[in-house]
Amino acid sequence: MEYADFIISGSGGTEYLHPATHPASMITGDASKRFVSDTQISNWNAGGGGGVGLDYEFINSARLLEGNMGYIVDTTSSAFILNLPVAPSVGTRIGIIDAGSNFDVNNMTLRSPSVPIAGILEDLVCDIKNVSFKLIYTGLTGWQVDRSADVVINTPSDEGVNWVSISTNTIIENGNGYMVDSSTGPIIVTLPSSPSIGDRVLFVDVTSSFDINNLTINGNGQKIMGLLENMIVDTINVSFQLVFADATNGWRTLI
Repeated sequence: MEYADFIISGSGGTEYLHPATHPASMITGDASKRFVSDTQISNWNAGGGGGVGLDYEFINSARLLEGNMGYIVDTTSSAFILNLPVAPSVGTRIGIIDAGSNFDVNNMTLRSPSVPIAGILEDLVCDIKNVSFKLIYTGLTGWQVDRSADVVINTPSDEGVNWVSISTNTIIENGNGYMVDSSTGPIIVTLPSSPSIGDRVLFVDVTSSFDINNLTINGNGQKIMGLLENMIVDTINVSFQLVFADATNGWRTLI
């Protein structure tokens, strides 16, 4: 027999056989024994977590951040501090993109005086060039790096992604996602000519061919990752997004 526990009762012993498995029906919840609270459920249903989209805003100076927003941050002129929301709800997210490729020179600092960030009750100094990441507020453990795969970027005029399959040279439209088939040869795509801040496009190597037949992205007069030149994508099976920061910094990648 397996896992036997004994409870002594008087002069004799009562043998209890511990079950080999524990079905979910063994767990009975009540008002004080819950996996999630009513407040957490309310926050998720209201869009405070899960697959909530983030509208992205361009900023280049210190400020108090709002919850469930993304920020395209330009530290070209100087380093500065961004204060996280004071009383966030569980599931609140913040997105950050290094717009000017300058976090390594002019650091961007996230501050949350009374709540830990990544487990530490001190400022989070971002000094990695071209970094992009998201934070999620978890409650007891504070702000943590959000590694969920269901977070998307939205723009005010586009709440979803219109997926298009392409296998030839293509003029790209804002808000679209492109499943690129380069199995028969290299492909050149041209980004929109007059993008607005927060515009985004997505690309997927749908045929695992970018390493052999590269995808070339023409910026159409705008910079890509700070450079006024074409972007050559030669990594197999890659999928990524480009978000437009502004006329100075151009398009930035968000993996």
